[in-house]
Amino acid sequence: MTGGWVLMDASQFAADLRGRIKAAREAYDEAEREEDFYAMDVRSGELKSLRRLASENGVDLSDNDQDHAQSVNRENGVSAADSAPADPDGPTAGAAE
Repeated sequence: MTGGWVLMDASQFAADLRGRIKAAREAYDEAEREEDFYAMDVRSGELKSLRRLASENGVDLSDNDQDHAQSVNRENGVSAADSAPADPDGPTAGAAE
């Protein structure tokens, strides 16, 4: 331990992150079964945050996690186009000129 921080190697970080994503996904599924929409919203935000953290740190997530994300988006009425990043060269690019 160095200065209050615990050093962790990249493989341990990735494994821990995948475990947290799995737990959040299971909690989301349980909330969905119970029709607890508030808990579903909380877990959805948690999953989004964990996936962003994985992306920022180069952690490759399994296809199963991506499939789960797509099913959650479908259930929330979000299409693949809605969840994709905006295209900076899209139809509104330069509209203010």
